[in-house]
Amino acid sequence: MSRQTGEILKDALTHLQTIDAYGRRDLGDPLVVDAICMRLSAAIEVLATLDSAVRLQIFGDDWPLMWGMRNRIAHGYMLVDADIVRATIAQDVPKITEKIQEWLGADSGSDVERLIDRAKDLLKVEYEQLRQDIDTIMDQSL
Repeated sequence: MSRQTGEILKDALTHLQTIDAYGRRDLGDPLVVDAICMRLSAAIEVLATLDSAVRLQIFGDDWPLMWGMRNRIAHGYMLVDADIVRATIAQDVPKITEKIQEWLGADSGSDVERLIDRAKDLLKVEYEQLRQDIDTIMDQSL
């Protein structure tokens, strides 16, 4: 059974809120930095389960950078710089949290309704382009 977008985002938000709480502790303590890294990796892994179109809509070009951070934590853990973790907590985590909260509160409609509206917008653009192409062909044939 697949999980709904809202559930996934709420799970990620829980990890991010925990990171915020850990970030108020002594970041000179390697145990605290380790805990933050594990929660950050978990949050990003949860977000990776989103439908790719939804993930692109929420995070755009930031997603590859986010996934790169997760890979750095997961595969080069001993090489994670505490200063980068501090900067991530200060700069990136609040932005990610805000994007998730905006998505969750942006519209009372369901995920399906939101995706249908997006599809309609895309089809409208395609229709207009097709209409212009037909007009051009008709003008050339006259």
